[in-house]
Amino acid sequence: MSAPKQIPPLPGSQVLTRSLLSCITGSLSVIASSGIIYLILSDWKNKISRVRNRILLGLSIFDFILSTALALTTIPVPKGTRNAAWAMGNSASCTTQGFFIQLGFAAILYNGSLAIYYLLTIHYRKQDRWIRQKLEIFLHVIPICFGLLTATIS
Repeated sequence: MSAPKQIPPLPGSQVLTRSLLSCITGSLSVIASSGIIYLILSDWKNKISRVRNRILLGLSIFDFILSTALALTTIPVPKGTRNAAWAMGNSASCTTQGFFIQLGFAAILYNGSLAIYYLLTIHYRKQDRWIRQKLEIFLHVIPICFGLLTATIS
């Protein structure tokens, strides 16, 4: 077996650009997810009664978690790490950021849950009541358990 290859240093402009883009896009996503969460929770009685809004709320919560971790870019990365602009953290902060990034991947499965919801309502003409009684629990449990399990394991 050969020794692992060293990662060559990137030019400073590429390191900074990569971190800046992650910070900007992550921050925009935090704002958008916060807006969706606010809109659903501000009219709780009307909006939470719909299956699609509960799925969208779950998706937005996990996207908020993921986007916040990504917006921090390389700040939690241990000081002195190569190719990491603004690295100010330590091993614990880096591990914590990794946990929240992995937990946020539940948003991807929630996106799948939302797609399944619309497939059932539009193509198969299923009513909210049928989805709520037969499938909704799975549309929440699978993304949440996946996110928690993989974040804990990694």
